[in-house]
Amino acid sequence: MLLNPVVEGILSVPPAEPTSGACYIVGEQPTDEWAGLADAIAGWIDGQWTFASPSPGLAVHEKSSGTSLLYSNGWQRLEAPTTPSGGDVVDAQARTAIEELVALLRQRGLFA
Repeated sequence: MLLNPVVEGILSVPPAEPTSGACYIVGEQPTDEWAGLADAIAGWIDGQWTFASPSPGLAVHEKSSGTSLLYSNGWQRLEAPTTPSGGDVVDAQARTAIEELVALLRQRGLFA
């Protein structure tokens, strides 16, 4: 569950019929079996929920969005930097390199 953390998404209510091995980030206002466990990772293992509390710096891959989430005082979605535009002096080669770098980071799921 934590060795290669992949979560289905963020939910506050446990799914009615979870798949064995499926993991979720517990949302901000959890209910039912997840009550009081906001921000935890919930995994459906051997017919029951198992919970892990995240530590600062923990990164997970979220399947539903295809991006990464980082835990730092709550779960943070990594956002891509804005692509440069405008300005008095345009360096087309540098701008192209930055755009390619941002595109690669998006492709790898680091940014939405």
